[in-house]
Amino acid sequence: MAVVAKVHETYMDIFREEERHCIHEHSLQLPLSIQEAWESGSCWLYGCITSIDGTPHFAEEHICEGLGIKLSLNEETRCAAVMSRLWSRDSDDIVRQKLHDKAEYDKAMVRPFSRELDTKRTK
Repeated sequence: MAVVAKVHETYMDIFREEERHCIHEHSLQLPLSIQEAWESGSCWLYGCITSIDGTPHFAEEHICEGLGIKLSLNEETRCAAVMSRLWSRDSDDIVRQKLHDKAEYDKAMVRPFSRELDTKRTK
């Protein structure tokens, strides 16, 4: 969370500076609203709803910790599996495809370097 907080702080500094240069037709200060949501903790729910893979982490950090609950690895795995099924009906297929794509990508990245190493070994 420290890294996220630092990125948020940097973003907000830039946002505040940019807003000073804008002409507004309203009195709403967006950086102030965002900062209030950050400080109140209400922004985590939006991140949880819109995140592809962050929901288990948000739940653990904001719900479980708040209630003093520590999930076992088995409970975390089961929770993630349930959330995954709720997020997308074909989530198992999507994960399988992503793993296949990553394996193919890894092979493609190794090939040029393998040829280079083979060339150096034969010299």
